[in-house]
Amino acid sequence: RITRQMPGERNFHIFYELAAGASSKQKEHWKYPDSNGLAKFRFTNQSGTYARRDITDKKQFNLTLQAMEKVGVSDVERERIFCTVAAVLHLGNVDFEEIVTEEGDGSKIKDSSRQHALTCCQLLDVDLDLLTKALCTRTISAGGLLGKLGGGIEKLHTVDQAAEARDALAMTLYERLFLWIVWR
Repeated sequence: RITRQMPGERNFHIFYELAAGASSKQKEHWKYPDSNGLAKFRFTNQSGTYARRDITDKKQFNLTLQAMEKVGVSDVERERIFCTVAAVLHLGNVDFEEIVTEEGDGSKIKDSSRQHALTCCQLLDVDLDLLTKALCTRTISAGGLLGKLGGGIEKLHTVDQAAEARDALAMTLYERLFLWIVWR
């Protein structure tokens, strides 16, 4: 559900709640859009459905904050949660283009979406070069000594493979965040 929604279906509610309920200062800090800006993000614009009929996202955001407080989520933890949600949203807008190298065809992050990649990295406190490598390459090892030493052959991802890696990372980040919240 993070990466694809059916017609009439929204993504997870927190994406819309943050846009409607977070303060301007918070949204600026997280580089998060207001409710109208969600149409510019791949992970929230696929179905064209942005609002619920039964409740307002702003009211629900306030209820979410109250629930977090009741279960003992600290201010620091809440900040990290919302940074991660914002990072996932920005990660979804990272696009790729084909490159040709001595090693063969591959991909790189498009210049037009580089700011989304950089924002994602800033929110997660991750180096942009490491994110790029994770999305645009894979390492193949054949076991033995090479595999035990962490070595291997680095292969470039095609544009489609890089997009799949982006989506897998977004789903994993969101899943791990959810599991951490439930676990704590």
